[in-house]
Amino acid sequence: MHDGHRAEAGRFVGFGVSWLLTMLLFAWGGLALDRRIGSTPVLLILGILVGFAGGFCALYLRAVAKPANQRSGEGKSPGRSREES
Repeated sequence: MHDGHRAEAGRFVGFGVSWLLTMLLFAWGGLALDRRIGSTPVLLILGILVGFAGGFCALYLRAVAKPANQRSGEGKSPGRSREES
């Protein structure tokens, strides 16, 4: 496997792991709150949904929005606007 392919695969594995950890963290928080106040499984389900949404937003920003912004900024000098060029 080529090093570029490994780096790309590692990047996507990192995206998946961060999404999974976000969901698990919110699910665990919801479960802990459910046990504390006795509202099982309402906050667990809410935690899973919030974790899913938060993980998806983070994934979108890292995988789609940030690379698109980097591509649109290629070739421009930092700190200079078009009027100054």
